[in-house]
Amino acid sequence: MECLNPAAKLPPFWRDRPALWFVQMESLFRRHRIRKSLSKFDVILPMLEADTLTQVSDILYNLGEEPYEKLKDRLITVYGDNQNQRIRKLLEEKRLGSLKPSQLLRQMKQTAGDLMSAEVVRTLWLQALPKRMQEILSIRADNTDDDQLASAADKIAEVDDGSTMPQSAQLCSSSSPSPATPSSVDLLIDRLTKVLTRFENQGKPRSRTPSASKRTDGRCFYHRKFGADARRCLLPCTFKTPEN
Repeated sequence: MECLNPAAKLPPFWRDRPALWFVQMESLFRRHRIRKSLSKFDVILPMLEADTLTQVSDILYNLGEEPYEKLKDRLITVYGDNQNQRIRKLLEEKRLGSLKPSQLLRQMKQTAGDLMSAEVVRTLWLQALPKRMQEILSIRADNTDDDQLASAADKIAEVDDGSTMPQSAQLCSSSSPSPATPSSVDLLIDRLTKVLTRFENQGKPRSRTPSASKRTDGRCFYHRKFGADARRCLLPCTFKTPEN
């Protein structure tokens, strides 16, 4: 007959961490050589409070085969989902404030632990950043890892805090109507595009062929993106308007 040593200390059910609680209980079952599903069920049941029992009442009235496994799956499903929702709410409530973007990302990762995917944490982190920063980072977010993206966000914050319009920013002469003076956002976008491009190229083997890098050809952000259709230009820029 399988039974538990009366002297064994049984931890109360952890509704905030059900999966971890079952890991501890199954370690206890191994130590006491409790292998049968019904025996495990009988150990677990007295440790559940009334409001927890209401979540598994259908299992209690119809045990069937493997009652312990059914009970375990139900409790992890019910309270595990609640935990994920709580973690997500905590992350959504976090604000940048006086933190650096990289510090905020580290805090959010620590809060999420293993309970939320890195992709979800990154998305929530981006949403917590200022709108302008989100727009700039979104240019290369898909091709940049978390550390590089956080470092770029820190640089944006530094530039944005005390940034004024550089007096040296000029427009290329063109036969088309004179475009508007680029805003500080435009300048930030161009500057950060270059920063993210450098991050992206770090660690890549250098090619000795003439086509080693098409991104460092001297064209500004607008001409790299729009070519001859660009309505703006930031110096220095090597783009030349095609002759008719």
